[in-house]
Amino acid sequence: MFALQVLSILAACTYMVTAVPTKIANIAPRFLANKCQRGQFYYRNTCLPNGGSKKQSKIPVGITCPRGRYWHANGFCAPLSSIDGSKTTCPPEYKWDEIRDYCKHKKACAKREFYWPDKGMCLVVGGPDDITLSAETPCPKDWSLVEERLCAPLFPGGVDHHKCPEEYTWDKLKFHCVKSTTTSTPILKPSEV
Repeated sequence: MFALQVLSILAACTYMVTAVPTKIANIAPRFLANKCQRGQFYYRNTCLPNGGSKKQSKIPVGITCPRGRYWHANGFCAPLSSIDGSKTTCPPEYKWDEIRDYCKHKKACAKREFYWPDKGMCLVVGGPDDITLSAETPCPKDWSLVEERLCAPLFPGGVDHHKCPEEYTWDKLKFHCVKSTTTSTPILKPSEV
């Protein structure tokens, strides 16, 4: 009988030790989980809307979210639903930070450089010593050519600013200004017809 009791206790302990814990951030105390409104779910002390927020918060430089998640104003990558089956797979140049719930850039930029997330590269503040200007491929103000036909910002604040010279428009796929293809047709007065 004693052996049966010991065996039962060992079996129970083994079961408790081998149980797989769930992610702490997804566990809501019962009194908080019920506070979320219909169409919301509890995650990281926050009620989130199913399907994600309609208004996206600006993500900080050097951070990105994996597919199936979006940047939340509270500083983490929020899942789109409570049944988050998405793997937290970051792009190659990023690594997942389990504590903060976001992908952080692996490479730290050197002193006097800043990270440019659009192309995943570090740029020298103020541009390279040999700034290239091109009449063929003009860049927006405070941007310069860093590679053939690739405009990049000279300063971190210029990352979101794409104001091309007159008669040019920003090509967001090519990352440089291209000659505008739209031509304006002069409006003729009735007397000129």
